[in-house]
Amino acid sequence: MQPTQHRFPSDAIDEVIGIAQSFEIEWQPFGHAEHLAVVRLAVARYAILRADRLQSRLLDACPDQPARAGSDWLLLLRYRARAERKFDRAMEDLERLVRDRSRFLKGPLYSFGDL
Repeated sequence: MQPTQHRFPSDAIDEVIGIAQSFEIEWQPFGHAEHLAVVRLAVARYAILRADRLQSRLLDACPDQPARAGSDWLLLLRYRARAERKFDRAMEDLERLVRDRSRFLKGPLYSFGDL
């Protein structure tokens, strides 16, 4: 049996980079750890936005089929809840790193604008 491989949609990379750049402007990460937390924040935010789009599609596709939509709704709610937990954890990590910034290098090591 082959292990399930989860792949990041190739059309989403530009959107994630844009989200990451906006978080980078807001948080001004210093060092690798803060930068990684910003990336995790951006990926989680993308997942939340994707769940919102899936919800809209589900509402459009199943307005008169509540039984079919029921299992899809449960899956969507789990997906969104997982994305929100990941976002919250990434935000907590970033806030902790910023509070403890004096322990790390001063100055950004790289930015998404360099990609």
